[in-house]
Amino acid sequence: MGIADDSGNTTTTAVAPTGPVNSGNFFLDHNHSLYLHPSDGPGSLSIGLLLTGIENYTLWSRAMKVALLGKNKLCLVDGTTSKSDFGPGLAHQWDRCNVIVTSWLMSNVNSHLLTGVLFSENA
Repeated sequence: MGIADDSGNTTTTAVAPTGPVNSGNFFLDHNHSLYLHPSDGPGSLSIGLLLTGIENYTLWSRAMKVALLGKNKLCLVDGTTSKSDFGPGLAHQWDRCNVIVTSWLMSNVNSHLLTGVLFSENA
């Protein structure tokens, strides 16, 4: 649900209509950064370009930022938000999003760079 303040800024919140938040019975607004659409699976983000190293990093990085921003997940990669920002009630959802974003990154890097992504703590 979006809530506008006096300055016109809109914030999104998790809404728990039934049961405790940690039971999995909660709904996230589609604009919330932890919202996962049913089509947001491990292989659902392809930018059509594999990161091979420093030689194509600038182009790959820009394409990846555009794709992640379109999915509202850039904040999980650029350090804008962290798991603690969402509180314990959304910790599991943050973990799910982090794993999905990590899988998207893995799908868009060359196999010789895969280990660096695979063993990272956060996307």
